[in-house]
Amino acid sequence: MQLANNNVISYWKTSQPEIQLAILLFIAGFGLELWALHLLLNNMLLKALIIHVFAALHTPWPLCKFMPKHFRINYGVLLLLFTLCLFIPLVSGICLLISFSLGLYNPKSINKKFLKVNNLPTPPGEGTANTLSFSPFSSGLIIGTLKFSQDEDKRIKAVLATRQMENQTSIPLLRIALLDSSDEVRLLAFSMLDNKQKKIDTIIHRELMKLRSSKLQPDEKKSIHQTLAEAFWELSYSTLAEGRVRVHTLNSAKQHVIEALKIQNNEAGLHLLHARIAILLNSYEEASNALTLANTYGVSNIKIASYRAEIAFELKQFNEVSQHIQIIDKLAQNNMILNGIVRQWI
Repeated sequence: MQLANNNVISYWKTSQPEIQLAILLFIAGFGLELWALHLLLNNMLLKALIIHVFAALHTPWPLCKFMPKHFRINYGVLLLLFTLCLFIPLVSGICLLISFSLGLYNPKSINKKFLKVNNLPTPPGEGTANTLSFSPFSSGLIIGTLKFSQDEDKRIKAVLATRQMENQTSIPLLRIALLDSSDEVRLLAFSMLDNKQKKIDTIIHRELMKLRSSKLQPDEKKSIHQTLAEAFWELSYSTLAEGRVRVHTLNSAKQHVIEALKIQNNEAGLHLLHARIAILLNSYEEASNALTLANTYGVSNIKIASYRAEIAFELKQFNEVSQHIQIIDKLAQNNMILNGIVRQWI
């Protein structure tokens, strides 16, 4: 006991004046709380309330001094401590002091044993030069390389690999490359997209020039209209044209298909192309009629069933969707995408 008293006296003498004042104010606040409790027990409510408010004013500043330095942020801390002391009489100061001692000065250590560190997988396109290759069908690898590879040369190779792909597959990949951080990759992707569009524009310009001739035979005129329809369709279907331009190209393709059918109405392929254009233009009744004619002139039910199912779905005729899906059930057995659709609807 004597040793403990000596330690307290020694700490008091060596402590700073601010700490001494904080200790005195904390003791005074606790004493005022005891006095307020005594008054409350003697039915002197108003006096007890006033003394309690004074006690609450005495306590926050000492508590703030007992906190670690990096927690003494601003006056908001004092206001919070005052609120706690005001609404939790008597025990609030002592409880807060104990919580500071246990929680702030001795925080719980983080157990790092539960963390399991695994080696990160190699990002797509980060393989060795011997193993990295791009096939005409590896669009997933190309996307991964363009998005995640840190090697600029490999991203350039990925862009060049799209030359082996059809426009419908390669153009979305080139649009991803347009967002690359490297100027070389972006310029290469832009030039390849531009070349694709120029090839189609050249065909369109050449055929339009032919169409102006007044000496064309019906078969020649039909062939020109068909070529123009297919060229405009390629622009929209491959997503080279977007937004209002895409709608314009689809309408141009539709116009040339109709002109070609006026000359030769019994060509099934033109009716099917007409139907596909009409579907993209949301002209579902026109598309349905075109599919009927395509079927009449030789296109099999299996080939047009998927388009009929799409039209029925857009028109919310879901019973008909199931009927059309059943037709392509055999075709879907060797196609993962179609197989999933068939399982969903049948």
